[in-house]
Amino acid sequence: MKERWVTATMMACVLAGCSNNAGNGSAPVPDVTPIDTRPVEATPTADAVPPVPQPSPKARPAAEETTDEAPAFEGTTAPSEKLRTGIKATPVVKDVRAAANEGFDRVVLDLEGQAVTGWKARYLTGPAVRCGSGDPIKSDAKALLEITLLPAQAHDDKGNATVKDRERKPGLKVLKELTQVCDFEGQVSWVLGLSEKAPYRVLELSSPSRIVVDVRR
Repeated sequence: MKERWVTATMMACVLAGCSNNAGNGSAPVPDVTPIDTRPVEATPTADAVPPVPQPSPKARPAAEETTDEAPAFEGTTAPSEKLRTGIKATPVVKDVRAAANEGFDRVVLDLEGQAVTGWKARYLTGPAVRCGSGDPIKSDAKALLEITLLPAQAHDDKGNATVKDRERKPGLKVLKELTQVCDFEGQVSWVLGLSEKAPYRVLELSSPSRIVVDVRR
């Protein structure tokens, strides 16, 4: 009878969740693996990584080829030319510039837009003269190099000159004077007054179009 009571009591405790732990009457707590409840940081992807700032390229000065370096050249003192035919619209000379470069002095004749024209270059054996009147040009230069653009004009449709300062004294090592002597009947001529008869070269550059005359020092 007693055994039946004990058995019944044990079954009741099991069903009721009773503890049979000796000493304090509480059931042993099973080992539980702790759960990390902290938010997981996402691993940054390639797209999420901010780009490494790159140094900005140095701004290049305005396109002044009168200050660009150029390789040494032999040049010539003989007449030279490059003529063109079939040019429909007469190119307009917009500006004339001069500057010193390493080893040579440079004159740049800027043309309007992408215009293309022919040219002639020669050392004069006498004084430079104006093409319309034939009047001589006063000069203290030791040598006179004439560059002629054809076809070309240095005035607009109203007859206004497109180039200012048509008589200049750049005061460079070789180039001492720069004078426009002709803007007549589709020809524009400038005379370079030099300290000596030095080799020269003529270059054609584009975007925008210009004719370049280099005189070696």
